Amino acid sequence: MLAIPLFGFPWVSFDANGIGWFFRLSGANVVASLFSGFGFDVVQEGTHLIVNQVPISVEAACSGLNTLQSMMIAGLALAYLYLKDSTLYWLNVPLLLILAWIANTLRILLISLTAIYISPQFALGAFHLWGGAIVILIMFLIAYLVIRWEEKWI
Repeated sequence: MLAIPLFGFPWVSFDANGIGWFFRLSGANVVASLFSGFGFDVVQEGTHLIVNQVPISVEAACSGLNTLQSMMIAGLALAYLYLKDSTLYWLNVPLLLILAWIANTLRILLISLTAIYISPQFALGAFHLWGGAIVILIMFLIAYLVIRWEEKWI
């Protein structure tokens, strides 16, 4: 339970710029590789992509720090509820970090697909918020299912 206060304070959003940069750059790399693998014309310059002549910029707002903090707080609280004093509780810290990164990368991918196939304006509008929320909810569900599965081992 000690890890929850650590991630509950806003230091993640204010002091973890390096983590946010890693989330942005690695997410952009994965998305660029996926698009390229599927035959799209892709140009990548850091966190800026041009996919089939549609500019996509993975800005600081897409750093995933809110996702990371949300996944850590909710995931560790959930792990505590079901795993209590088991060592499996601490094994969920890296799992939740990975799930937060996956959620952020999927969010970048979904927003990029929306910008390419529908419109950049729609992708940056309501879909930016709701698409991201849906991805986070899916990752929370995966975390819940994994933690409930781990509960059987204690």
